[in-house]
Amino acid sequence: MVVCKHHWKKIDTTCCEHIKCSECGVIKKTNLCDFHKEHVNDYVGKDYFYQLAINNFVDDVPLNKQYIHEHENVLFDDFGLNKTFLFNKSVLEIGCGTGRLVPMFLKNNCDYTGLEFNEWVSNYVSNCFDVKMINADFMYYEFEYNYDIVFCVHTLEHLIYSDVAFEKMVSLIKPNGYLFIEVPYKSDLYNPDHFWFFDLKVLKHWGKLNGLECVNDERKTVVEVEDYLYLLFKKQGDD
Repeated sequence: MVVCKHHWKKIDTTCCEHIKCSECGVIKKTNLCDFHKEHVNDYVGKDYFYQLAINNFVDDVPLNKQYIHEHENVLFDDFGLNKTFLFNKSVLEIGCGTGRLVPMFLKNNCDYTGLEFNEWVSNYVSNCFDVKMINADFMYYEFEYNYDIVFCVHTLEHLIYSDVAFEKMVSLIKPNGYLFIEVPYKSDLYNPDHFWFFDLKVLKHWGKLNGLECVNDERKTVVEVEDYLYLLFKKQGDD
């Protein structure tokens, strides 16, 4: 399975260096400018970045609660899925961060496993929610199981080898299982820790090449600086 052979061409941007694939249309950042190098080193991967995230409030409401509402609205309202879609499913969440979605999965009696590269936040999620956590680099970890649903929420854009990671995610889904992808729309090319930039066409192309059917997709404005893309893929298999 491959997402694309990638035929790269350099594109003109204000700063940093970017290339675009003429086949699938994905944009990749190949080098940070000096300003963004300095900025990204200020917070990416640091424990205090996650500690601050725990205390985030928007309009006096904890961001965790708003985050759950956002994704329940996407799954059950925008996508029109049955309310039992998550119930009793085995779920792998890649790059789960501080576990903002974990209560949604536990409420649906999911057999949940989270993967998080940062050791501090992995321990936090494990201790806070009493769930299975894998503290590892997704690209190198050897999984023992396949899952009914793989969730990858605002993680794919951060990975150096996002295309290879996509293929690996597909390999971890059971036949007739699902892959839920959420990424920012490609408009913000200068976010210092984003290395890949997507639109719906790119991800649908990657899914098709890996034998996935895109059953739902949505582009929504959640924050002012960028839209978010939501896609639900189904893996082919015998019923």
